[in-house]
Amino acid sequence: MIKKIALAGLVLLIVFNIFPQENNGQKSSDQVLFNETEKYLNKICSWDRIFLNSIVKKISTPGNVHVVLSRDVSVKLVLDETIDLCIDDTDFEDATIYITSGYLLILENEAELVGDIAHELAHLASLYDRTGSANTVEEQLEVELSADKVALLILKEMGYRLEAVADVLDRVLSKYLDRIILLQPKSSLERRVLAGRKLANEIHISESKSRKDYKEYLLVSETQFQAMKIIVKYLQNKSEKSGK
Repeated sequence: MIKKIALAGLVLLIVFNIFPQENNGQKSSDQVLFNETEKYLNKICSWDRIFLNSIVKKISTPGNVHVVLSRDVSVKLVLDETIDLCIDDTDFEDATIYITSGYLLILENEAELVGDIAHELAHLASLYDRTGSANTVEEQLEVELSADKVALLILKEMGYRLEAVADVLDRVLSKYLDRIILLQPKSSLERRVLAGRKLANEIHISESKSRKDYKEYLLVSETQFQAMKIIVKYLQNKSEKSGK
């Protein structure tokens, strides 16, 4: 598996010709890599959206109704070492999820990426979130826990590892707090980790009918994910050098 990932990264480096060359050609190659990375991120978003829309009736509660996400949602890559994933929801017709290269580089597998984008889509599909009525820390935590739950249900339906959402939060808490834009107390993140692991145990992966069907696909997509990280690291390094 490790050899396959390394080989995939090397092949992409060669195919997109990102080794040192003339400036104009270098910029063109870098733009191709950037565009291909965004294309991959938007493909993940599309999958999440399809599965989210298939379970909206199951996840809705009287206090938090979820609706089919019919509006356009795109994912944009930002070359910055800051660890950030956020939504720009100011456009009524469209919404944009911004994800930094720093955020992508702390992820360890595709399940974590799928889960985190699913979490953001859950916010967009929640009518309660749209009202902006969560004012206290406890209310804001409930909103995040609800989105985490939706993300886990989507991971289950797609056959991914359910602990992925909690794993990312746990990693941020233990290693990357100084690099994240923290919009909630540390204690809220800690509670989300515990709740996520508990819920993952309750919604066991064996319940997923998709798991067997996705087995071969997961191997291919995981290789693609690791190759994407190699590209993102390269683009971030180039961006940092050009900014000096």
